[in-house]
Amino acid sequence: MLNKRYSSLVVKAGVLCCLISTNSNANGHVWAEQAVKSLPCKGAETIDDILDHKHRNLYVDLGWRVFAEESGDYLVERNFLISKSAELRYRWRVNSALEPVAVSERAQQLC
Repeated sequence: MLNKRYSSLVVKAGVLCCLISTNSNANGHVWAEQAVKSLPCKGAETIDDILDHKHRNLYVDLGWRVFAEESGDYLVERNFLISKSAELRYRWRVNSALEPVAVSERAQQLC
């Protein structure tokens, strides 16, 4: 049987581990999004620059979304609303080495 002081330390350590894990997962989302945004495209422009110039004035910008996958990779999307029921979606998969790969046809054709 554990004494109260030791069991309290075990619980605190478990909470700390959960907080660190949650924080690193949030950082992973940010890093994955930044890896896609800063990906070189045409000339000196990045993916983020190209999408801003190409669609921002024509469609409603729904922004960037990042989803964690069970494999540890991240799926990064940039979406634009073109009508009440249609969206343009650009998708990239970012691995643990922060290497983005275009997975949607639109993203592949962008650069």
